[in-house]
Amino acid sequence: FLVLQNLIQSTLALSDSQMKSYQSFQTFRLYREYKDHVLVKAFMECQKRSLVNRRRVNHTLGPKKNRALPFVPMSYQLSQTYYR
Repeated sequence: FLVLQNLIQSTLALSDSQMKSYQSFQTFRLYREYKDHVLVKAFMECQKRSLVNRRRVNHTLGPKKNRALPFVPMSYQLSQTYYR
C-alpha cells in the first residue's frame, strides 16, 4: 500500500520529457500489477491527505504537465501541500 502511494507520487512528479521518453509505458505496466480496489484505496488516501488535486485546464501557475494516472478518469497533479 505504501509502495503504491509512493508510485503515485513519483508518477505525478515526473517531467514531461521523462513521460514521453519511456516512463509512461513502464508506469502503466506497474499499475496493472495491482488490483483496482487497492489502487483506488491508495489514491483516495493521497487525496485525503491533500497530496494531490485535480488539474484544471485553465490553471497557469506551476509546471504544466499533461498526464493522467492510468486508473483515474481525470487528470491530477501534486498539490501545494505536497510541495510544502
